[in-house]
Amino acid sequence: MGPRDLVLRNCIIFTATTCLIWDGLLSFSDEYKYIWRGPWTAVKVIYIFSRWFGITIQIINCALVSSPTFSLSQLPPEICRQWFGFQTFAGSCLLGTLVAVLALRVYALYNKDRRIGILLIVILSTTFIISVVLGILTVRALQFDGNCGAPTPPKEAAYFRHHLFLQHSIHSTDIHTYSVLLISVHSLMLILTIHKRNIGSHDGTRVPVIRVVIRDGAWVFIAVCAMLSVMVLYSFAIIVAAHVLFPWPITMVSIFTCRLVLNMQRLKVDDPEVHSDLTSCIDVDSSSLG
Repeated sequence: MGPRDLVLRNCIIFTATTCLIWDGLLSFSDEYKYIWRGPWTAVKVIYIFSRWFGITIQIINCALVSSPTFSLSQLPPEICRQWFGFQTFAGSCLLGTLVAVLALRVYALYNKDRRIGILLIVILSTTFIISVVLGILTVRALQFDGNCGAPTPPKEAAYFRHHLFLQHSIHSTDIHTYSVLLISVHSLMLILTIHKRNIGSHDGTRVPVIRVVIRDGAWVFIAVCAMLSVMVLYSFAIIVAAHVLFPWPITMVSIFTCRLVLNMQRLKVDDPEVHSDLTSCIDVDSSSLG
């Protein structure tokens, strides 16, 4: 890894970390008012995990790339494998929290219907298990070079692309399969949300909480599709290194999750008279999903 590559790697990681910390500082007053001062709920735990786990991961990445080992011109493949696995695990956890928040919002919209709860549990569990298994298989299968890239992966590894984090160029059919698997979960969440768009409406006017739920669900769906598209195009253009793939998606997913929670909590606290039954999604206890 030459000096130019080292500078690029460090810039990507440090800018992504700075952006995440800056977002945390900008929303700290809201976080204190709407999160820390409220009761402990499933969504509160998800928020705290997403915010501070994301920041912790990025700080660890900054510390790693600043260490003497990561300043070598050629990194040992085993270190690259461990680093890739570490970031894959972190990305899986953060993506899981994003889907969990979307699922809790849907669960609340359906008045905590037991059938919907079971469906969401199955979706979340299946997605998580598949993500973990495919992530492990990918890390084991890939062959890393000194830049922590994988220019010559085995054919079977093409199917083990993990959520938003593509490792390198793959065939178009593999990308289509990968894209369907990722977007289908978010599409289902959005469809279930839009289906309840008329809850509590009077004279065709939606209550504010419904507008917020649909709006936030839509922009998260668009953002996920956009990030996936960028990753796919980037993977076609060049051999993608791990340090390029992970930092910004980790930052953006952490921000998305936290903003979703803050927007709903802000509406609930500032306007408690607005359809309190629906804003109860912020207070959903994870045990009630069973």
